[in-house]
Amino acid sequence: MDDPIRIQTTPTFGQYLQFCRLGIGRRTRMIKPFAILCLICFLLAPTLPSEGNPGALAQYKSSAMVLILPAFVFVLLPLVTYFAARQRWRTAAEAREPRSFEFNDWGISIKGLTFSAEAAWTNIPRAETAGPLILLYTRQELGYLIPRDAMTPEQEASLRVLLRNTVTNCKRL
Repeated sequence: MDDPIRIQTTPTFGQYLQFCRLGIGRRTRMIKPFAILCLICFLLAPTLPSEGNPGALAQYKSSAMVLILPAFVFVLLPLVTYFAARQRWRTAAEAREPRSFEFNDWGISIKGLTFSAEAAWTNIPRAETAGPLILLYTRQELGYLIPRDAMTPEQEASLRVLLRNTVTNCKRL
């Protein structure tokens, strides 16, 4: 690559929240099928055989405990994630500050007002697209968020080619 790809951006809370939700989604992906199964069992409770015919409402009341896992996975975790992300966004000024990314054959360089970082492509084993973001992960699971709307279509195409050629695990790129 002759010229590096340079991108100037200021992160938004929506982008940061999407990144946090993606991380929680990954951590809970193994229990989501069980939560869905619990929800289906609850909905089918009146159709299950029981002693006598207590009625649908009584069947739902007796099986309400089955809703604990779905409530945790689909209600509590998203709420906690939102409030934790909002708190972090308010207290961490470095998360909100403008930054510039430079991508070249060697790796990535990021500069903000109060920080700077460099990482060689050998230290970035995974890259993926998640909605309006391109995410680059280091081996320590640190994620670099690159908003796609901060790039021209030519820059995005060049970055995708560069990532496919340098990052070993590229998902949805």
